[in-house]
Amino acid sequence: MLKVIRAITNNNYMFSIVNKVFSILCGLITTALINRFLGPELKGEYSYIINIVNLVVVVANLGIYQSYSYYKREKVENQLSKYINIFFFQAIIYLILSIILSCFLKVNKYVVALFMIPIQVLAQQLSMVLLIEIIKFRQKLNFVMIFINLLLVVCVYSFCPQNIVFIMYVSIIKDFIAVIAYLIKIKYIPNPLNIDKVFFKQLIKFGTLPMITAVLINLNYKVDIFVLKDFVSNSEIGLYSTGAALAEYAWLIPDAFKDVLFSKTAKDDSVNETVFCIKVSFFITLILFLGMILFGKMFIKMLYGNEYISSYNVTCLIFMGIPSMILYKLIGPLFIAKGKQRFYFYVLLSSVMSNIVLNFLLIPIWGKEGAAIASIISYSISGIPF
Repeated sequence: MLKVIRAITNNNYMFSIVNKVFSILCGLITTALINRFLGPELKGEYSYIINIVNLVVVVANLGIYQSYSYYKREKVENQLSKYINIFFFQAIIYLILSIILSCFLKVNKYVVALFMIPIQVLAQQLSMVLLIEIIKFRQKLNFVMIFINLLLVVCVYSFCPQNIVFIMYVSIIKDFIAVIAYLIKIKYIPNPLNIDKVFFKQLIKFGTLPMITAVLINLNYKVDIFVLKDFVSNSEIGLYSTGAALAEYAWLIPDAFKDVLFSKTAKDDSVNETVFCIKVSFFITLILFLGMILFGKMFIKMLYGNEYISSYNVTCLIFMGIPSMILYKLIGPLFIAKGKQRFYFYVLLSSVMSNIVLNFLLIPIWGKEGAAIASIISYSISGIPF
């Protein structure tokens, strides 16, 4: 047994897959508790707010962390400390802005959303650095953070009154714990007042296109929620977001490979490994899709309750777009690592524009199912060209 455990932990791909499987299992339990705690109406409102926060976080990142693999190849001196100082400088600026803006807001959920932004920005940036520098620690920490997140949600579900603010507090606490863990591991005390200004300007210049690209990625996944807000109720948004999230668990499998490939492509092209990961991801996705068709309604009822059964159609539809996203997710890191981002950007831009247009055309006709069909087409446009 110990030999098997060692074999898994010593193989980056195997450990990453086990990590993602654990993420899926805990994630399903966590989302089940959140959905039952909030109900479709509040779940729709929560999804809308969180999507806005995620979009702001992407912009606030400035694309800086995405340059890390490129400069790793360039062997920049004191790279880690330079990046960490810049990350914390950004976090302090965003925290000050959040404090100022919170003075003008009276609704508690929007104030909490503001304070989610700086901690999420910092956590994502440090996570990307650890993905390249110490991938195994990052994978192990992910195990711990998933479990902590589950425990926090269990506490909210068990002891708190029905309010989306408590679920938002969970996100802040989880990200704060992750940041502390990252700092302890790298054994470096950040000095946000000692930043390399010339290097910072280079990173902003380099990160502009990746940041815009990341915004497009975020919109490609979530623009449907924003458009749905204009045409359907919060309850329908809650059902759609639940169905979409359930389908998106299937691409945690290519995400498991992507994490390792991102680390590897920072050093070389790893083309054969990329092709192998694509084949395995396709096979696993097909098995999951068949399982969802056969047992999906029963699974949704058991997990989320009767009020979420109508999200089944959305789940099955979005599953059809996942093979294209596998191509996008697993080939994309190579383009980023080599600094060849224009093709990546133009394909993604085409996908997002089509997604926006299709959502406005199809949602008034078919509601949440129309949004799912728009997602299938846009995912195909973003994946197949790769």
